[in-house]
Amino acid sequence: MLPAALFPLLLSFFFAVTHGYPQGSGVCTADGPTIASAGAMGQQVTPPTFKLFAAGNVSTYTAGGANLTMTLNGDVGGTFKGLLLYAANALDATAHVGTWSGFDQAAYQTLDSADNAPVANCAAYGAGSTLSHRTADVKQFPANFTW
Repeated sequence: MLPAALFPLLLSFFFAVTHGYPQGSGVCTADGPTIASAGAMGQQVTPPTFKLFAAGNVSTYTAGGANLTMTLNGDVGGTFKGLLLYAANALDATAHVGTWSGFDQAAYQTLDSADNAPVANCAAYGAGSTLSHRTADVKQFPANFTW
């Protein structure tokens, strides 16, 4: 059984793979109206051609337990430009849970600063808890992140 905090992570990511703003996501949550209000962030591929999964076939997660390696995988040779990744207890949560690490800091960033607008400042959702791209450069599947 997936824990409450991990299940929305999968849904949140599903709605948030786009071409993206060049410097990172312009929003902190992956709901359609919020994304639409942020302007031209590019199109999401429909149907999605990617999967997000926890390494090692993890079926449960305990808060404060071992970190999880999350892998974004897609079509062989597939690419993407932007993402918004977070875990929450509900899709409309006002707080994201956990923190992100173990990512290529030249390609990705946590959204914790107001200094790089129009990129969203998601610090109010939890420091280090919202991950996005740093550049609009093409990124290859698979991509790994530690949560």
